Amino acid sequence: CTVLAIQHFFSSPDIHEGNAVAERCWGTLLKCTRTALVHAGGDKEYVQFWPFLFNQFARVHNLLQTNKGTSAEPRWLSPMQIAIGYPREYSLERFKVMLCDCTCVLPESLRGHNLTPARLKGINLAATTRGAPNTSSTSPP
Repeated sequence: CTVLAIQHFFSSPDIHEGNAVAERCWGTLLKCTRTALVHAGGDKEYVQFWPFLFNQFARVHNLLQTNKGTSAEPRWLSPMQIAIGYPREYSLERFKVMLCDCTCVLPESLRGHNLTPARLKGINLAATTRGAPNTSSTSPP
């Protein structure tokens, strides 16, 4: 926080009105996460992916630009740009549709025998930091 010149302000415990900005951010991220879970069918099996959804929406929120100027002189900045001080080249195309069905190629080293399928059905959990899709298998090998 010292490097980014962020000043700490402490609010009273258990009084959420004292920290409206943080509460608004939590509300926005939770609403997006709950909406995605409901859109996926609201199945109990998808609730386990809540942390992945929340992380994805936090990353998207930090990269989207908002107007920090006036309507006459707009100044479009993202929270990430404000934090690091310069625009970061990042394509939103890297973000994939979460909780959709996908297939994963199973490497030969992980196949038990020749009858093991080469592809497994999975659920897309978004892009990892390395850019490869992060999936969860829904059927055992």
